[in-house]
Amino acid sequence: MFDQSISIFQEIDEEFTKTVIKGVFCTSIKGISLESKGEVEANSVKVIVPVENMPNGFEPKEGSYFCKGSVLADYEDSTSLVQSEPTFLIVSCDKMDYGNRPVYLLIGR
Repeated sequence: MFDQSISIFQEIDEEFTKTVIKGVFCTSIKGISLESKGEVEANSVKVIVPVENMPNGFEPKEGSYFCKGSVLADYEDSTSLVQSEPTFLIVSCDKMDYGNRPVYLLIGR
């Protein structure tokens, strides 16, 4: 089940860094939201990362970007990343550290 990987890009100490995380579960959620302006796409991606698969000292945070899979390229900033790769913005990041297998739950749009 946890056989996928993601690449998270975020700014740490004024540097745009990439962290590849293996052993995650990633699923797409496709939907449409009805708003006053009409139909709007409401697609999102849910990623579950077991705490033991998270690299030591790394904490994902809202506002970061991620891509499905292991991205080989490095990017200087989010603009060049978004122009070059299919990306998702992390809009929610929760650490669920209870139960027998604690996980991080990331929601991206």
